[in-house]
Amino acid sequence: MELFVFGPADDDPLASPDASCLATMIYGKLCGFPVKAVAAHTAVLRGQGQLPVLMKEGREVATGHSEVIAKMRESRYNTEHSLSRVQMADALALITLVERDLLPALQYAAWHESEQFKSHTYRWHTKHLYFPLTIMVARCMRLRADEARLGQSPQALYDKAARCLSLLDARLAGSNPYFFGEIPSEADALVAAAVAVCRTSTPALRNAVESWTNLLQFSERVLKASFPDIPTKRVSLPRNTSISIDGDTLFLVAAGLAMVGFGIAMGLPRRVASLWS
Repeated sequence: MELFVFGPADDDPLASPDASCLATMIYGKLCGFPVKAVAAHTAVLRGQGQLPVLMKEGREVATGHSEVIAKMRESRYNTEHSLSRVQMADALALITLVERDLLPALQYAAWHESEQFKSHTYRWHTKHLYFPLTIMVARCMRLRADEARLGQSPQALYDKAARCLSLLDARLAGSNPYFFGEIPSEADALVAAAVAVCRTSTPALRNAVESWTNLLQFSERVLKASFPDIPTKRVSLPRNTSISIDGDTLFLVAAGLAMVGFGIAMGLPRRVASLWS
């Protein structure tokens, strides 16, 4: 099987810069699911940007983090089989907390914050995708980020994310490697991934996560266990100073170029010329 995810830029310290994709990859590693992670390309995305996607022999099996995790469990790859019902309920509560209060802030930062888009998102987004798919996927991701924030202001999103991080750090108090002792869970994968992506995000999210030692050590430990050959400490990502326009302007310019290319491909210049002959 193949797991298609958003791939990283050349100097990105993470296996995937997207929290949901990274969490799915981590869970697969923790439960031993036999799958090969692949940076998504045109044929898989089809302009929708819905990742991760699990495929078998060229056929789509599951789409999205939750569906892929469910498919792994159906195949008897499950890290939570030893958890009690109370622990399972606690794990679900942690997952809900992260999905409600932390992931929307990460999505907004990646696709709507101009500086973050130019210096980080644009680089990994265009690394593996080709024009005009880059435009189509970016548009879909921006719409999803808008839907996820439920009309909240950026500051409200970041405030909720900061509170979420503090709660997660307090929940990790102790020397256990995972939230539930020696047993990893989907909650561990999602929290470790979200924290790691926070460390490459906007200053608001970076500053919020850097305050919590337990959380940082936990994330680095889980990442190291899942991807021993990839550095787990945050690196200083170079800023792409050659791009001086914001994300919306970039989108409009590229969309215009796409329309021109479409017109040429359809032979419109020849048709216009024939009107004057």
